[in-house]
Amino acid sequence: AAMTMPTVGDRERLSRQVAGYIEAGGIRRAIESCQELNRRYPDHPYGWYLASFLMKKPRRVREALHAIDRALQLDPQPRYRLHRAQCLLQLGDRAAVATEAAALRQIGFGEATMHGDAGTLLYEAGDHTGALLHYTRAIELDGQEAHYHFNRAAVHRYLGDVDAAERDFGAAIALRPDDHEACNSRAHLRTQTSGRNHIE
Repeated sequence: AAMTMPTVGDRERLSRQVAGYIEAGGIRRAIESCQELNRRYPDHPYGWYLASFLMKKPRRVREALHAIDRALQLDPQPRYRLHRAQCLLQLGDRAAVATEAAALRQIGFGEATMHGDAGTLLYEAGDHTGALLHYTRAIELDGQEAHYHFNRAAVHRYLGDVDAAERDFGAAIALRPDDHEACNSRAHLRTQTSGRNHIE
């Protein structure tokens, strides 16, 4: 009998299976399926991204970095660059994070969640203006997500723009009235300093 060649459909089925296990919290099964995916389709960048995502969970960050580098070699897309920067941040490599953050500063992801994650990464890297850009883009794409407003408020507060921070805390509270942290932050806003802020 002739050998059956793997198909793109099979590759996508395995990819969806891994993502489904991750979503359901079945990390062990996700890892097993991801190993099969990458063994059968080593040139599929999304498989290596999934592997890197899974490796970060048990803090096997160097392995996660290796896997995302494989993905980037195959497809240097912004989502993978952001993930690589997050790995570097987890490793504590501040110089490398700063380099990656500079490259990510002006990138348009087209997804609110990616812009939100980029905003948090840039904030952690010390690029507060870049963080504002990404949080603003996240809000433009999904203005109903309260934590984007909250995080942008925290950056405004850090930068000393009390009025802008107050507006954003107000927007966060309007969307999530039971958010006690946002309520307290707004109430104490005019006495807070750059050292007393929080990004979700």
